[in-house]
Amino acid sequence: MDEKKFVLDLNPIFKGDKKTLEFSFEFFPECLDGSIAFTTPVRASGKVYEKAAASHGSESLVMADFLLEGEYDTSCARCLENLRLPISFSASYAVALKLQGEEQEGVLLAENGILDIGEHADALFFMEIPSKHLCSDDCKGICQGCGKNLNVEKCICTGKNIDPRLEVLKKLLDKQ
Repeated sequence: MDEKKFVLDLNPIFKGDKKTLEFSFEFFPECLDGSIAFTTPVRASGKVYEKAAASHGSESLVMADFLLEGEYDTSCARCLENLRLPISFSASYAVALKLQGEEQEGVLLAENGILDIGEHADALFFMEIPSKHLCSDDCKGICQGCGKNLNVEKCICTGKNIDPRLEVLKKLLDKQ
């Protein structure tokens, strides 16, 4: 089986034959821009369960609980230092056999009773990770003039390579 594909047949839950299906698998999330790398797979686990039974022709209320855990490599947005960051989060979604109208947020579609849980785990991973990674909240970044990491060493070129568009602001700071 392709490591990106993990499908669950939820028909036994929707038909009332089963109350719960548990899942656990590992995957490498698909990173399109190359800013994140994985040395170990992310672990996805959870369960799909009937929260409320169907009555009088209505559909059962089925829920999916996810837990994603792992770590990824990236770099600090300010100083470019390499980072290895842990990630652990959980989420719950309603599961429907068909959607009324447009796609609804917080609802997973299990077309014909089949849910591609791997696709949803991959999407959930990228919805939860931050768009900007920092080594610390007070990271000083790198000097735009000489390229030194200002967290490690003091820059000796301060003031020499100012963007001409910001020269006016430098004059204001000098007055203070």
